[in-house]
Amino acid sequence: MNTLFFRWATKLHNRIENSCLLGAIRHSLTLMIPFMLIGSCAIIIVSFPSQTYQNLMTQYFGHTWSALFVQIRMATFGLLSLLTMITVSNLYITAISTKTKTYANPNIASLLTVVNYMILMGTPLDFELLGTTGLFFSILTAAITSLLYVKTVSIKTLNLSIYSSGVNPYFGIALKSILPSAITLLPFIILGALIQHQGSTIFIEVNTLLLKIFSNLGDTLFAALLFSLTIHVLWFFGIHGNNILDYVSQNLYLNATLDNQTLINVGDYTGTILTKPFFDSFVLMGGAGATISLLLAIFIWGKQDNIRRHGKMSLIPSIFNINELVLFGLPIVLEPLYLIPFILVPLIHTTTAYLAISLGLVPYTQIIVEWTTPIFLSGYLTTGSIAGSLLQLFNLIVGVLIYKPFVQLSETLALKRDLNSYNRLLNTFKEDELLNYFPSLSKYNNGIGNIATILIAELELAIKKNAFNMFYQPQFNVHNNVFGVESLLRWEHPRYGFIYPPLILALAEEGGFAEVLSQLIIINVIRDTSELNKLGYNDLKVSINLSANELKSEVLVDKLLDIIHRFDVLEDQISIEITEQLAISNNPKIHKTLSRLIENKFSISMDDFGMGHSSLMYLKTIPFDTIKLDGSLVLDIVSNPVSQEIIASIHYLSQSLGFKLLAEYVETTTQRDKLIEFGCTNFQGYLYSKALPFNTLIEFLNNHPKG
Repeated sequence: MNTLFFRWATKLHNRIENSCLLGAIRHSLTLMIPFMLIGSCAIIIVSFPSQTYQNLMTQYFGHTWSALFVQIRMATFGLLSLLTMITVSNLYITAISTKTKTYANPNIASLLTVVNYMILMGTPLDFELLGTTGLFFSILTAAITSLLYVKTVSIKTLNLSIYSSGVNPYFGIALKSILPSAITLLPFIILGALIQHQGSTIFIEVNTLLLKIFSNLGDTLFAALLFSLTIHVLWFFGIHGNNILDYVSQNLYLNATLDNQTLINVGDYTGTILTKPFFDSFVLMGGAGATISLLLAIFIWGKQDNIRRHGKMSLIPSIFNINELVLFGLPIVLEPLYLIPFILVPLIHTTTAYLAISLGLVPYTQIIVEWTTPIFLSGYLTTGSIAGSLLQLFNLIVGVLIYKPFVQLSETLALKRDLNSYNRLLNTFKEDELLNYFPSLSKYNNGIGNIATILIAELELAIKKNAFNMFYQPQFNVHNNVFGVESLLRWEHPRYGFIYPPLILALAEEGGFAEVLSQLIIINVIRDTSELNKLGYNDLKVSINLSANELKSEVLVDKLLDIIHRFDVLEDQISIEITEQLAISNNPKIHKTLSRLIENKFSISMDDFGMGHSSLMYLKTIPFDTIKLDGSLVLDIVSNPVSQEIIASIHYLSQSLGFKLLAEYVETTTQRDKLIEFGCTNFQGYLYSKALPFNTLIEFLNNHPKG
């Protein structure tokens, strides 16, 4: 059963992940998180459920102290539909244009969406529909408008063009969009006219229908379950279900609360079970899906550090029933694995709360409390009894137990999915690396982008904890003596194992902390070199790989000198290793740094020499201490006469220009013997040793002669 569900969830997740439209909706709602949180915090500040707090705020800041926070709420929640529809259109058009190679301007699509939505709103404009109330319709309008615009703009005969030099390019874009825009607007104009003819709007019609349905169902368990189900099905698709049914909640269930209060005041303890506080306090604990239960399940049974960190960050907002960080950040929205518990838990909460009140175990809800009132306090306040809090505790525990297996399944699925995404990221990076093309990895609009973003955050945390290692690969001469070691960065990820080192550097660069990582690497290597000196290995040459950005730094040499003097290491013990591409880059900053390094007695090594784009001039202008043969030449030396000729030529140059020649990737004695035959006498590779952590290196050196 678990296997079948697992396969179904994976298949559905992949379809959603690859859907441009659903991806645009999910990403758009994720982008709304900052605005939702800011607006929610403003609500909490204004409506914090403490009369003492309210009195203090009024005393110190005056009776109008809340006006600014109300304005903040209106500027965030009050414009949520408008902001969402614009981003949905923009993201969808951008994604579909990239995927299908179809020209469609995302800005035009966004503007068309706003125009179409305004047409549907009718006159006079109801500005509440620009906020959370109209979120469902705004997303629907954005989806239909974008689809229509893409279809029409792909018809070449509809694209008007003008060919003239000096014409503003935006004029050309606007001209091409005239007919597609008109066709995209037409269905909404017709629909808007029909609705206006009825003297209503689509929003009024839908709200009236919903109110009629739930009014006819009455104060029944079925009505409660249907209300809860509708909210959570909408939420699963990223649509604010609470706000879609807000008209019903305000005009039916809020009034029921007031009726209960009136009855209780006159001594009549029979009332209505279904009220707004009933759903807010006993069903939507921690927000839609009762996600505070999910967070507790993650804390108890979750094992993934990144998920637990996200849970900790989401906990405090969830206490105040603000759970957008969970819904869009975990995520739950459009995540098939959480579909069942996200809907099931609120339905069970609805049932237990309905039965508890109908059986007289818990009083009817009678006091209206703000939806941001924390769990346990809200249960007590709305019922006037501790029984309300105990009911919340019972529902909380039930929710945690239901979420438990899904948290465990989610981690298993996420691990497999993340591993697949990581492998795709790694393969994509290696392909780009061969082309010397390095795009922003986190900007990919799929699993690659997501895993790159997560890795950047985890790498930054690892750097702060210095949770990476330097490995060292020994270098041997023809007499089997160790004369040097190359330092190699290693980061062992808890899920993916050792991360490909060039990818680590690319992620650090993208995350903006490459300089911090570089300094830590230099400090760690030179500290280890100092330890080698203390053990009597002060004649070993230690190589450090530096990137282009590091070599462009004007303070690199000064930092190096400061660190080696701090650890009492000599300059000539350190070899700075650069790639051939950097050596021939013609960047004046790099060559200035190389000159300063040489002036200060550091050795310079060129890696990957012989890749086919070398410039021999730089062997003359820069006094390299060592040239390292490109690995492809070494791997082919036994069978490829061309590789043999190239290596023989490079050996001749080494004798003429006075640099040492070192072969990497030496894996067999046959390769070594051929290299010796063609003049190479220094080696590095698995034939001698793999890269070793520092403690293992010490053991290795103790068992091998040095020289």
